[in-house]
Amino acid sequence: MTPTIQNEQKIQVDKKYYQDTPVKRGDIVLFEKEGEDFDQHAKRVIGLPNEMLEFKDGTVYIDGEKLSKKYHFNHVEGEAIQLKKNEYFVIGDNALSSKDSRHFGPLQEEEILGKVIIEED
Repeated sequence: MTPTIQNEQKIQVDKKYYQDTPVKRGDIVLFEKEGEDFDQHAKRVIGLPNEMLEFKDGTVYIDGEKLSKKYHFNHVEGEAIQLKKNEYFVIGDNALSSKDSRHFGPLQEEEILGKVIIEED
């Protein structure tokens, strides 16, 4: 998740956060993905349930609209995907070297363990 989270930087995970609050675009979530070569990982949510994501000319489009400049991923590519109910699309902030939903598919709501909170030094 560089540059947002640096190696050895401390983070906290609020595992109860999503009990009362919906997952939002831009949230960094901790998740487990069965069948992958890692136990738990953190990525940024860019796609929410029932949205259509497309990747054109290095840009992400959600339901035909360009993803906010607030979230910028250099030269991101991938197949278009229609998310289903309770599915989320996550991507690493350093998209060129990130293993994320473009590789292992969308997250199911139950795979999300909590919201990542970045500790300030």
